[in-house]
Amino acid sequence: MQKQLGKEDVNLIVCHIGNGASVTAVKDGKCIDTSMGFTPNAGLMMGTRCGDIDATILPFIQKKTGYTPEEINRILNFESGLEGIAGMNDLRDLDRAYEAKERKALLAVSMYTERIMEYIAKYYVKLDGKVDAICFTAGGGENDPIIRKETLKKLAPLGIILDEDLNEEMLTRNKKEGIITKPESKIPVYVLATDEELIIARDTYKIKIGGE
Repeated sequence: MQKQLGKEDVNLIVCHIGNGASVTAVKDGKCIDTSMGFTPNAGLMMGTRCGDIDATILPFIQKKTGYTPEEINRILNFESGLEGIAGMNDLRDLDRAYEAKERKALLAVSMYTERIMEYIAKYYVKLDGKVDAICFTAGGGENDPIIRKETLKKLAPLGIILDEDLNEEMLTRNKKEGIITKPESKIPVYVLATDEELIIARDTYKIKIGGE
């Protein structure tokens, strides 16, 4: 993003949207907060993870069902989120069901994008409203115009104006990445490809070399 924005110390909100998902606040080029917590199950609703919930639901489920803590943990991690609401966790399947106006898919997309919007709004405030750009990345963020569109519609009060044609065009699977908002948008929104495996490999190498 430094290259796209022409500056080093950038303030960003990065939306890593896939089967696993998170939102990150970046201030002056450094991460200051992320939606994930003690485990990846905190924060956003995901493909099969519930994300943030009222903790009191756990003893309630245990009392009602007799499930063990291990069984509840499995459900929260592997049978919740989009899977629990719509019966599917692949965003491509969800998009097809959404376009067919299937009730559960409409609900799942509404809930999913609501959670993403809430974290973007939270980090907008945390960055004092000084956000150089919002970035969508990872499988869904890079290739799902529906999720991006429905999220950004909810962020209209921040002055974000989506260019729907660019939003449909920017798909990294087609080697297309870049800005998806109109020039008058108060915050530019980008779609950029990420290479998680490469970053993990580089960081692991640095740690290994640093420890020797």
